[in-house]
Amino acid sequence: MSRLRGLEIMVFNLLRDELRQAIKDCGYSEPTDVQRSAIPKILDGFNVAMQARTGSGKTAAYLLPTMNMMRGGLTETLIVSPTRELALQITSQFKSFNKYIGFTGAVVYGGVGYAEQVKALRDASLVVATPGRLLDLANRSVVDLGNVKYLIIDEVDRMLDMGFINDINTISSLAGDRRQTHAATATLPMSVRDAINKILVNPFIIRMGAHQYELPMVEQLVYITDGSWRSKYALARGMVMGSK
Repeated sequence: MSRLRGLEIMVFNLLRDELRQAIKDCGYSEPTDVQRSAIPKILDGFNVAMQARTGSGKTAAYLLPTMNMMRGGLTETLIVSPTRELALQITSQFKSFNKYIGFTGAVVYGGVGYAEQVKALRDASLVVATPGRLLDLANRSVVDLGNVKYLIIDEVDRMLDMGFINDINTISSLAGDRRQTHAATATLPMSVRDAINKILVNPFIIRMGAHQYELPMVEQLVYITDGSWRSKYALARGMVMGSK
């Protein structure tokens, strides 16, 4: 076995038995680059900011070590997501890793009723939430962010783009007694770096990829028609036939 291969396996070996078994059940054979860099640092107590492409494994990179350190206290871990869709994805991954540990969790987002979310928050150790609904529930005294020990801000760049940064600063202030704070982002321009430095104390920054802006290459084409059904059909058929 090569030394590098051994180090990769050792990263997962730093985790408790229940998490290692869940990782195995998920089909993970070895950590990704960002996981190999972030997991030991988080376990060592650093505040970690990680920048890597979407799909690089950032969620597991902060979830696994955080769950490893959790004790199951009320609202012990808070993960803030800019969108409902991402919040549900994070929750799904938490459930997979939680298979043998049994922490309680809740997911909180707007656009739906309060009753089920309020009920879930009563004993949730890990909460995944969008900023607006979270602050709404905090203002209603449904959730006490003073209990938070581990705060994670996911997709910081999108938080900025969507105008959530003031909400994030408020959440950070309300969770002022926390032990660690982590951030994940796909891009790291100066605006995102400045936001991270306001939330994380002495962050350890992990960057995967050589470019500051990790944007996908997208080709945009515009086709002009006369608006008739026949011309639109001919265009669509030509595009389909041309792609074969």
